[in-house]
Amino acid sequence: MTAPGPDATAITDEQRVNWNEASAGWAAVQDDFERGAGTVTTLLFELAGLHAGQRVIDVATGHGEPALSAASIVGPSGHVLGVDVAGRMLDIARRRADGLDNVSFREIDLASLDRLDQRFDVVLSRFGLMFATDHASLFRALLGLLVPGGTLAAAVWGPQETHLMSTGPAALTERLSLPPPPAGVPTPFSMSAAATLADELGAAGFTDVSVTEHVVPYLFDSVEAYVRFNLHALPPQMVRTARERLGADDTEIARTIGTAVASHVQADGTLSLPSIALVLRATAPAHRLATTHTTDDGRLALRFERQLAHAPGKVWRALTEAGELARWFAAVVDRDLTASATVRFTMTDEAKRRMGVPPTEGSLGDGTVVTASPPTLLEYTWGEELLRWELTPDGAGGCHLVFTDTFPGSETGGGDFADTCGAWDAAFEILEAVLDDRAPGRSAWDRVEVLADAYRHGP
Repeated sequence: MTAPGPDATAITDEQRVNWNEASAGWAAVQDDFERGAGTVTTLLFELAGLHAGQRVIDVATGHGEPALSAASIVGPSGHVLGVDVAGRMLDIARRRADGLDNVSFREIDLASLDRLDQRFDVVLSRFGLMFATDHASLFRALLGLLVPGGTLAAAVWGPQETHLMSTGPAALTERLSLPPPPAGVPTPFSMSAAATLADELGAAGFTDVSVTEHVVPYLFDSVEAYVRFNLHALPPQMVRTARERLGADDTEIARTIGTAVASHVQADGTLSLPSIALVLRATAPAHRLATTHTTDDGRLALRFERQLAHAPGKVWRALTEAGELARWFAAVVDRDLTASATVRFTMTDEAKRRMGVPPTEGSLGDGTVVTASPPTLLEYTWGEELLRWELTPDGAGGCHLVFTDTFPGSETGGGDFADTCGAWDAAFEILEAVLDDRAPGRSAWDRVEVLADAYRHGP
């Protein structure tokens, strides 16, 4: 992921230190926070359409929410990965997950999500994305984590003036005359402009983007309960500064916070601090069928495009190294990458078994290497067809693959058009699974039939 500026690493390092130090305090008030934030979790699950068997990632999971709640929905056939910048937060999340086999946690910061070599059906995040130093890179990375058609469902805080939960901290900050964060340092309200947020998601490549407001109903038994919450949840350095300046017995801290929220005390003595969250939903572009065009010399060409969450170098190896090719390609390929070198194609052992071909037979013809420019362009012929693979880095750690199969005439060389397209699509599904280091859902033979029908009748 491209670094947004010279201070990005330092900012992330400081966030790691601060959240690790705050971890114990937040653990003490987890239940108080969840009474309001739990409504956001429920809404995110609804927007994501969360169900059994899905693979989910919870970004900035903190003490494990909404990851743990999601694990109860995806069940034993699914899995949830929670990631966070703070290792101490994750230690608590792991203890809370004790006994659960379908949830795991990993320490990783927002700027490093493109290092995850996995893809998910759903990306969740609750009040964490706004701490990213580079929104564009973050959203591209989140898109790269999703399978085609996958869903991002996340929540960030709206404008500070609509966030009554921060009334006490804001008053304490003013009384202590604390300076604002330096320019470029994210705050809890760094994604508080709904229109801008929607534009950023669209620019990253998401579709069906929506950003809506949700009132988070924070309610405390008393002002004193709210003061206790803040003494645990405020940045520890801020609490230390307040005690040094206002007194170690917390009396003045409590008076400052209590006075600030006094107008929100209800008739029964409870304290109501509803706060606006922006809830966003967006989807990764769905699986795209191949397109066709006619070349200048009248030949039919099939074009397939895939957005891959992997660097061009890794995809290149899958396209060119014999051991990697054997894991997904529809034929055994014998070749080197020297221009004009001969390429030999042979049926796979599975194909021979299914089609009753003797083990010593099964030649599928020869071809010639036309262009090999690692790791961006590979062209070779297969009989009279020309296969062209183009890899373009996407700026977020992944790449865009364009594959073109050009036939010698205006038809697919005698083969059924739908079957030909279905076979290539099935191969790409297996390629993506291989790159993600996961098992394909069904065999290529079964998928060819399903995908061929999509070309005959529409997806």
